[in-house]
Amino acid sequence: MVLLSYPGGFAVDSLLTRARCYGHLGQKKTAIFDFNAILKEDPEDVQALTGRGFIHLALNQKKEAVCDLISAIKVDPALAVAEVLSLKQEGQTLIHQWLLDHSRTVLFELGASKEPPAPEILKELTVVGESLLKINHREIKSHILYVDTLAAEGRHKEALAHLQGSFGQTPPDDSVNSRFGILQVKRRNFYTAAHILAGLAAKDYNELPFLMNFLDTKQRQSLAQVTVHPLTSSLQ
Repeated sequence: MVLLSYPGGFAVDSLLTRARCYGHLGQKKTAIFDFNAILKEDPEDVQALTGRGFIHLALNQKKEAVCDLISAIKVDPALAVAEVLSLKQEGQTLIHQWLLDHSRTVLFELGASKEPPAPEILKELTVVGESLLKINHREIKSHILYVDTLAAEGRHKEALAHLQGSFGQTPPDDSVNSRFGILQVKRRNFYTAAHILAGLAAKDYNELPFLMNFLDTKQRQSLAQVTVHPLTSSLQ
């Protein structure tokens, strides 16, 4: 194995170790300098990306941390997740929440756009969604995000299977029921879908307009033909 050398004669492992030590000592700017040196030579070094992301986390720099962590996940999801899981629980929880927030925002923007989503964006959402499940599989929002991502990709059978596999034995929940209703439309079970979605519309479930974006014009029209008034406004 060839060890890459960096300015100052340091091999990558030594520079990583030094950067991490600086981080633990509170010398965050110096740590970032070392991580930057590694990434200048190898922009896909997962340990340097996650290491720099963790420094941004400590500095409460959400945008920068999310950018580095997603870059690491796209290169090697397993290694990136292992690095996250090496943190204390507080750090894991905050990273999970930041990545979840980012992915939800991207999904909402895709839903609001009239243009078809770019394949690379959907691929990124999927790999981040899978990683979030590995970071914290007990968090309901992780599973809901993954279902939404699969639905956005058009992988409706997989989305329904994951939904039923994850929540089949749990009490009904609006976030789960709403996804089940949308996926029933995809299966052309319009009466079942209308019953579920109309009930949620009557309660003004706030994510319903977003979920309706997963339906095309024909599906909306078919659903409108069998639904009752509370849902009609969401179908316009």
